[in-house]
Amino acid sequence: MKHTNEPRVNSSALEPIRLRHEQNSIVVEADVVAGTEEFAMPPLSKSLADWLALGTNLYLQRRRRCVAVLLVFNLTTRLWGYGVPRQQAGRDAACWRMLKSDFPGMSPAVRVAGSLQIRVLSPGEEPHDVVPPFDGLHLVQVPQQLQQTIWTFVRIDQQVNHVPAADVMHDDLEGLVSEFESRSQIV
Repeated sequence: MKHTNEPRVNSSALEPIRLRHEQNSIVVEADVVAGTEEFAMPPLSKSLADWLALGTNLYLQRRRRCVAVLLVFNLTTRLWGYGVPRQQAGRDAACWRMLKSDFPGMSPAVRVAGSLQIRVLSPGEEPHDVVPPFDGLHLVQVPQQLQQTIWTFVRIDQQVNHVPAADVMHDDLEGLVSEFESRSQIV
């Protein structure tokens, strides 16, 4: 399915980001509503992903229910953020919708650009099977494995690809530690 950069008229759903592969990068397509040209998708900060994963895991521990978070991206500022949609939190999965009414005041330049979900897989189910059906960066947190794992996927035009986290995330905490190293005298 090919994307069009024309906005959906009077849609009650949040607009998803429009992506495409170009050589070795992921390109955010031009957007008429936001007035932006195409550009390479910046990486998600690892600290944001870690914080959201800790929050979803804490909810699972306390309530024994799975939840999800939308990753959102502002096309104008080129900054990542998140939004917690209204959802049905089940024992093994969450079901959510991306309604504008759940996010009053969200800038028209913001697009849904992925998700992070904590999910208990059914027998025979693989992490790539549960990636939502919209373009973006999708993180699937699987708590029942020996060591809890977060799988990183990029979906573009109905194709789901498992990608190394380092290819789509920036380790901003390591940058902070490096800054400490350059500005600290060990006594």
